[in-house]
Amino acid sequence: MDAAVQSKSRGAVERPRRFCNVERRARPSGCCLELRNPPDRPDLATYSQLEQLALGREPTWNSPDITTNNTLPWGPWPPGVEVRVRNLSATASAVNALVHLARSPFGIGLDHVPQSSKVLTLAPSEERWISFPLPAPVPGADPNMSVVATIEHPSDEIRGNNRGEQAVAGGTTTDVGRTPVIRFPLRNPDPVAQEITLAVLTNALGATVAPAAHAFAGYEQIQASLTLHVPPGLHGGGGGGAPLHETTILARGPAGEVIGGVTYLLWVDD
Repeated sequence: MDAAVQSKSRGAVERPRRFCNVERRARPSGCCLELRNPPDRPDLATYSQLEQLALGREPTWNSPDITTNNTLPWGPWPPGVEVRVRNLSATASAVNALVHLARSPFGIGLDHVPQSSKVLTLAPSEERWISFPLPAPVPGADPNMSVVATIEHPSDEIRGNNRGEQAVAGGTTTDVGRTPVIRFPLRNPDPVAQEITLAVLTNALGATVAPAAHAFAGYEQIQASLTLHVPPGLHGGGGGGAPLHETTILARGPAGEVIGGVTYLLWVDD
């Protein structure tokens, strides 16, 4: 049997190959896809301490967008926690945004435990307060807490304003005096050793914090203290007419990264 017959018997029949020439065009420099109009996206936001610092401003941990406590008399907010969410876009709606709430005891660097999440839809330029019910506080327990609200949406245009914190304690001078000392837990949230520094932001009460710095072991926790000195000439009206003074402490890690903060509210009513 010759070679041609052998080839056919094995089914190895050659077929002619066809090729087509593809016209190649020069690709424009830069992006391959250019849109005449960029996508219209919402901008969900809440008060963010990290955003304030990035803008060169001193933040407060008494967030204007989170309510955890009554003012006078000082105590836990009856319904739980309320969070305000804003859509800063004037043209795009935000559909099915998620808002997560987590909380910890009052302090800096403590683990926040997830509480619940809620779904909401905001029209352009709309803002809304949403309520997160919490278990009733144990009688006699510390009425203060730290909470974190985080907003999540896949099309959010700016992610730097999606996380806000609230960590406040408060009192009046008739209750705590004119030189109160407020103690709070300060914890290293990382498993590795690091130095954490504390700074008191601008205030009118001559505030000092101790320690100013501490070399922490991994997950070590200590008690820090804020001391206020109400000036002798500073007085206010009684009850709800007493002037309010805020003092904020900011904690940073060794590279300047923000660990957290707390704010103390003092009503001068004597």
